[in-house]
Amino acid sequence: MRITIVATATVTLMTSASLKTSPLHDRHVALGAKMADFGGWEMPIEYPGGGVLKEHAAVREAVGVFDVSHLGKGVVRGEGALDFVNARLTNDLRRIGPGQAQYTMCCDRETGGVIDDLIAYVRSDDEVFLIPNAANTSAVVGLLADDAPAGIEVEDLHTRFAVIAVQGPRSAELVQALGFPTDHDYMSFTRADG
Repeated sequence: MRITIVATATVTLMTSASLKTSPLHDRHVALGAKMADFGGWEMPIEYPGGGVLKEHAAVREAVGVFDVSHLGKGVVRGEGALDFVNARLTNDLRRIGPGQAQYTMCCDRETGGVIDDLIAYVRSDDEVFLIPNAANTSAVVGLLADDAPAGIEVEDLHTRFAVIAVQGPRSAELVQALGFPTDHDYMSFTRADG
C-alpha cells in the first residue's frame, strides 16, 4: 500500500545559488541524515544505522516514511478547470471523478513530445491539483498558465507544501495511528485535517 500525505508548510529557499530545503529539513539534520542534492533540493538519502538494505527491508516488510517534498505541486482553479486541464493532458480525466487521481502526461503542443509525466488529482470540475516531477514543474505550470483562458488560474505551489510518502504493508496502520483516513480506493484521495 502507498499513501501520500500532502501538508501545508513552508519550504525554505536558501540563496539563489544554494539548494531548496523541505519543511522537514531541520528534523532530518537533527536525526543525522546524510543529505544530498536531489533535483536542486537538499534531501535525506540515508540515516545512521539504516542503509539501503535495511530501508528496503523495512518498506517491503513493514513501513517506510519518505520526505518527497521536492516533487512539484500545482493547482488549476476556476470555472471549467477540469475541462481545460483535460485538453492538455494525454489521459481522459473525465474517466475519473472528484476524489480520484490519474497518472498522465503533459506534452508539448508543437512537437507532441513529453514534457513530463504527472499525477492529476481531480478535486472538482473547477479544481485540479497536479504533482509533476521536480525538475519539470516550471515547464508544466508554465505551459498551463500560458494557455489558460480568462477565469482559469494556474498556481505553482512547488515550495508551499510538504509531501510525505508512507509505503509498505503496514502503512495504513501507521497513517491511522496519526489520525488520518485510509479507507479510500487505489488512486483516490481524501482531504483530512491532522
